[in-house]
Amino acid sequence: MTDHSATEDAEPILYSWAVRDAKSSRGACGVTSQPARAVHRLQEELAELPPGAAGMIQEVRLDRSVGARHPSYVHGKVLACVGARPSAPAAGDPGC
Repeated sequence: MTDHSATEDAEPILYSWAVRDAKSSRGACGVTSQPARAVHRLQEELAELPPGAAGMIQEVRLDRSVGARHPSYVHGKVLACVGARPSAPAAGDPGC
């Protein structure tokens, strides 16, 4: 079993999920400490959107740098992509 806990010096790994329908601009997003919860929420929200919607799950950590808005996140690697993949996703789009 993989240990998803943080070391004493590092911020814990969190999981950001996002879905979006490019045609209507409808979507949803969130952050959780549980990878299985991120998968579940992604699946739930994709089921509410029309065919062609896209989604992704990405590792994030809290950004504790001076001047960071709270909460702010430092985005890490993309763990999963589902659905349509726009050729040039805009900032914040779940296109991978």
